[in-house]
Amino acid sequence: MAVFLAAFGPSWKLPGRTGPDDAAAAVRKAVAEGTIAYKLTEPEEIEALAGKPLDRKEHADGGMLILQMTYPGCSAVFGRFRNEDTPFTLLRLRVGQKDLDIGAGRPVVLRSNGDLKKIDRFFGLQGVSLAGLDLSAEKALLDRMSFDTLTVWPAKGRLPDGFDPAGPALDPGAVRVHDSGGEYDETGGIAFIRAGDHVRPFRLRPGPYPGRRR
Repeated sequence: MAVFLAAFGPSWKLPGRTGPDDAAAAVRKAVAEGTIAYKLTEPEEIEALAGKPLDRKEHADGGMLILQMTYPGCSAVFGRFRNEDTPFTLLRLRVGQKDLDIGAGRPVVLRSNGDLKKIDRFFGLQGVSLAGLDLSAEKALLDRMSFDTLTVWPAKGRLPDGFDPAGPALDPGAVRVHDSGGEYDETGGIAFIRAGDHVRPFRLRPGPYPGRRR
């Protein structure tokens, strides 16, 4: 393959595909502009920037499905849970031998309500910023999603009527707190928040929380 590509010289292109400099420049520019984002960008968005990949492989990794798209000079890795119908979203983007900073390790900031379809039920809205969204018509989705103290919510007027993510945590009868040892301490843990007919897992920051400790 290397001999074949070398025959075209440094600026080779195949029909429907960009050259190595084109693909790398396109993804770098999109990352700099913030249009490529960790766990939000889909494969079709990368193809729109860089063209058709040289190679596209999908494989299972535990409970995940992994999709790798390879271009001359860069590659993109996407993932989704096998038992969910969420789309593949970007986990890693590499140009040459360097990973680009696409936001891994930082809060995921949803850009529009269309991004809600990319949220899996396993992690839910934990560590996700919803501040820029209008969720007033999204009660059914919010009722089935977990969230935590790192979730950033929009103003109350953009939440569904009767939905108050902070309310149950202030009700001593609504919180059961567990850490990995099964007993509450001040290192944080998991609370199960009862809100109406629903119970949601809720990851706590370290520190005491009002509630029933069981």
